[in-house]
Formats: sequence, C-alpha cells, structure tokens
Amino acid sequence: MNEDLVAKIREEASTITGKDRAGQVTYENNKEFKWAHAVVLETLRLHPSIPKNIRFALKADKIPGGPVIEAGDAVRWRWVDQSGSGIQEAVFNVS
Repeated sequence: MNEDLVAKIREEASTITGKDRAGQVTYENNKEFKWAHAVVLETLRLHPSIPKNIRFALKADKIPGGPVIEAGDAVRWRWVDQSGSGIQEAVFNVS
C-alpha cells in the first residue's frame, strides 16, 4: 500500500468534509475528491473489472500496423497477453 497516497486521500477527505469528520460526502463535494477519484481510475486501469470487451465496427478501417477491420466485424480487446497473463502497464502519474 502506498502510505503517502493514503495520507493524501485522508487529508483530502478531511479538508473536504471538515476536520471534525462530521461532514458527509455529498453529490456536490464528491466532485472535489481528485486524489480518491484518480486512485479509483488507476485501480480500474491496472485491474479492470471487465478483462475483455467486444465492439462491432460501424465502418471499415485499418489498424496502424495491424489488420483491416471490415464493417460489422467483431473487435475484441483485452488486458491479457496470448498466454492469459495480465498486461501490466506503467503506473500513471496523477501529480
């Protein structure tokens, strides 16, 4: 666990909801939680809840350095390599 990041999120929550922690997270102040939001997005990027996804091409296209996709073709991408291991990307720098 990244203790520095946890401290930033706690400080952010304390600042937004009040030092006495009597405040609550509301629809309005939820938008102010920049660090917490970034952590959720980064977690989902590194460990997606849906490891693969399928879309259908609306028109023909060519992927640079890859195949031609015809209109109506199913296109699937996933965050795993050919052996089924998760592809680890570099950690996104939120600062």
